[in-house]
Amino acid sequence: MANGFGSFLHGECVTAKEGGGTQTNVFQRGTVTEVTSNSVTVRSSDGFTQHYTANSDLLVNGDKKGPSAISKNKEIVIIALKEGSTFTAQRTFETDH
Repeated sequence: MANGFGSFLHGECVTAKEGGGTQTNVFQRGTVTEVTSNSVTVRSSDGFTQHYTANSDLLVNGDKKGPSAISKNKEIVIIALKEGSTFTAQRTFETDH
């Protein structure tokens, strides 16, 4: 169990936003297949693949580091905001499988 996330692969949930309204949060566990200066792509063990936009505010293992701190082929958990068809990464954690 990595960082208390259990063995999930991917999913989404809707939460209340501070000040009113809702937001959709997505989460995924998988292997990083691509990293650029503004994006991360993750593939779960069931074949599900998602592309996430990312910026320098991205938290990596609890520290604000941006996507450049993520290594290709690492297994991670990624948490993102979903707005329409855009998935913006908010935080990632390396897993211990």
